[in-house]
Amino acid sequence: MWEEAYEALGDCAIGVSKNGWSNQEIGLKWLQHFKHYTRRTKVWQRTAAKAVEEGRNSKLISYRLLVIDGHSSYINIDFIKYC
Repeated sequence: MWEEAYEALGDCAIGVSKNGWSNQEIGLKWLQHFKHYTRRTKVWQRTAAKAVEEGRNSKLISYRLLVIDGHSSYINIDFIKYC
């Protein structure tokens, strides 16, 4: 189950499994949440436009770095494909 919990905690999300532990499904939902909330913004668009003006590759600016631990919920083919 993946819930948006605006009323209780503000702008955040909570993933809950039946047994209380993280799992591959919650790991993938978390990654999708991460992607959505780290997408391009107006600030990124201005930075990309400036890069083009300066002759740099604006596509490089859209990269994001996600550092995760070795928990098994991140080590599955769906998670890797989504990345």
